[in-house]
Amino acid sequence: MSFPKKEFFFAFIYDKATNYFPFDKLSSTLNSVSEEIKCKITPYYIDQNEIESKLNEIKELDMVTSDPKSASFIPKVLSHFKNLKWVHSMFAGVDKFLSQKEISENNEITLTNARGAFAGPLAEYTILAMLYFNYNVPTYSDCQNNHKWTKLTNTMLEKRTLLIIGYGRNGLAIAKRAKCGFNMKVIGIVRQLRESIEGKEFTDELYGFDKLDKDVIGKADFILTTLPETKESRGLFNKKFFESMKKDAVFINIGRGSAVVEQDLIDALNNNVIRGAVLDVCQHEPLDKNDNLYDVPKSKLFITNHSGDFTTDYIDQAYELLIQNIKSYIKDGKLATVVRKELGY
Repeated sequence: MSFPKKEFFFAFIYDKATNYFPFDKLSSTLNSVSEEIKCKITPYYIDQNEIESKLNEIKELDMVTSDPKSASFIPKVLSHFKNLKWVHSMFAGVDKFLSQKEISENNEITLTNARGAFAGPLAEYTILAMLYFNYNVPTYSDCQNNHKWTKLTNTMLEKRTLLIIGYGRNGLAIAKRAKCGFNMKVIGIVRQLRESIEGKEFTDELYGFDKLDKDVIGKADFILTTLPETKESRGLFNKKFFESMKKDAVFINIGRGSAVVEQDLIDALNNNVIRGAVLDVCQHEPLDKNDNLYDVPKSKLFITNHSGDFTTDYIDQAYELLIQNIKSYIKDGKLATVVRKELGY
């Protein structure tokens, strides 16, 4: 395969009933990019229910992308186009993609994702999560609902300690805001400690996962997890973990719901083992209306329905990273945000 390419073809598999990616906007951007880099870029937008008939109309593909809801249809594309080597996830999470053995077990298939594209919104969300408790938001809300005027003592974030478990691109964006904007102390946990960790200047302490023990956990006023779903992360945050936290500490999850043993968290909150928790992700989504998480008082638990990164410019951010990868691939075949399949992210 020669680079730079003169033509580039890709398919976007989607579910017509739930899709929220505006393809007219993407097509317009691709037309502009095509003129800029002197390469004809041809996108195919394929409803997952029409995939078999549509694939017969396409002669060549360089890449296929989708959101997780349509990931199970990608093996059909790979089977149809034997020379296809690149699959892209429009989201950061790739567990639905890696559950397809045609992707996870084929070393010739490169999987990329939107890792880091939503770091800004998630960083602001984390600040919101911490302020929610330090500035007594649920109590003030109750006072307003009950027509009561109650003056409360609030707590500044300054000099409080934030422990970030999973110090990647999202962790970096959060640490930068916490450190530079609120003068917080930041402790980062990375998979493996090394010299070349990006953004380590925004941490006061930095450790590998092997150092995540009761002493480190017990230092934090806020504990944030950004972890993807892997066999190591499943059920990591359990009864033992919550009992290692300070009694007035808050647990925040913007990673994956599978990392939390939810009944252990419910017990920890109801029994005042920890002060509170903020969940943007849950083990089963959407939550069943009778789920026990809903019964925890909002003064202890804040749930935001996997919307922490879903801002008005969400689509722009996802498209921007996609376009960057397409341009780089056309130029020299290189890709950013490559998923390490063996690690799961």
